[in-house]
Amino acid sequence: MLLKRWLLVFYIGFWGGAIGVLGKLALTLMSPSQLIFFRIFISLLVLSIILVTQGKLGQPLQLVRSNLGHFVLLAVSGVGLA
Repeated sequence: MLLKRWLLVFYIGFWGGAIGVLGKLALTLMSPSQLIFFRIFISLLVLSIILVTQGKLGQPLQLVRSNLGHFVLLAVSGVGLA
């Protein structure tokens, strides 16, 4: 269990540090706004795959549908203020 925890810490530390370098390299290929939307797309894709495999995709979708106005306001303010 302790080894698993240390491997997780190493994994997060490595990729957390590498993301800055990879982001700097990606800026030569894309604009910052394209990079932001590309990262959001990848995050949503991975999260959706995880939720589908666990059979829990319906719960977040129902939450978004019931609070759609709030999510739109958060999205507009987050993108506009970024």
